[in-house]
Amino acid sequence: MTKSGSSYTNATEGTFDIRGEVLVVTITAHSDTNARPPYILRSRIVHLDESELRLGSEEPGSDTNVVVFMKQER
Repeated sequence: MTKSGSSYTNATEGTFDIRGEVLVVTITAHSDTNARPPYILRSRIVHLDESELRLGSEEPGSDTNVVVFMKQER
């Protein structure tokens, strides 16, 4: 994940489910020792294709804090 010019890498375990336009992620294990799994994250899917996933707030029209995940070529 890249944010504000910085890179963050975390290893997580869990499950994900798509319910309508909402991505529900249940984290059961996390490499960050400050994380306290299990926990659930919910985000609205703004855009999804073969190379990019954009997630935003569950509230429609609230796209000021969009998180973008991009496929890396190997």
